[in-house]
Amino acid sequence: MVKAMADPVRYRIASAVSELRLDAWSETGDDREPGGVTVRQISERIQEPLRRVRYHVDALCDQGLFEVVAERRRQGVIERYFTITRPFILFEEEMKDLPRAQQEQMLAACVKALLRDVRNSLSSGVAVRRPEWVVAHVFGEVDEQGWSELAARQCEVALEAKDVIAESHKRMKESGDRPFRVVSANLVLEAPLGKASLGEKAEAQRENPITGAN
Repeated sequence: MVKAMADPVRYRIASAVSELRLDAWSETGDDREPGGVTVRQISERIQEPLRRVRYHVDALCDQGLFEVVAERRRQGVIERYFTITRPFILFEEEMKDLPRAQQEQMLAACVKALLRDVRNSLSSGVAVRRPEWVVAHVFGEVDEQGWSELAARQCEVALEAKDVIAESHKRMKESGDRPFRVVSANLVLEAPLGKASLGEKAEAQRENPITGAN
């Protein structure tokens, strides 16, 4: 998981698999048979050579992060379908012994993916189509306990978001409602201290604590 999240190509491959499965759901309203996605589909989505994608997908399978869920013969060739075996989330006990440079690579890869999603949402005109959209940008000063509590709550929110998405899929299978795509992001970072005093920063936060409709 660590190697995959720090490698920009493997991170994009994992994101592509999730996106392609969501595309299948959006088009059919149900899971498309035989399930999973192919190396060719991933290659087309991320615009990387087929051979390179196959190498990384095989490595992700060896690491236990991907698995083959089906095989189908196509034009005389056996085509394999892959899916992700676990969410791409690392917790504190998995992070604490990682080298700082590796953690920074992982952070950069995640933020780049988020910026890409935001850019695509804005350019497609759907970013603020629903009035409940949320962007929270909150600055503050905390002690060690406050830092730990913030980090823990963001992890909880990320896991809860996955639960909400899973429950939505169950309801849509029963109702036949058409899905739409969302991006839920969580971020807590230590920020460098600026020249502003605590009082000035608190005042700035009171003036604009949250940008968004809700």
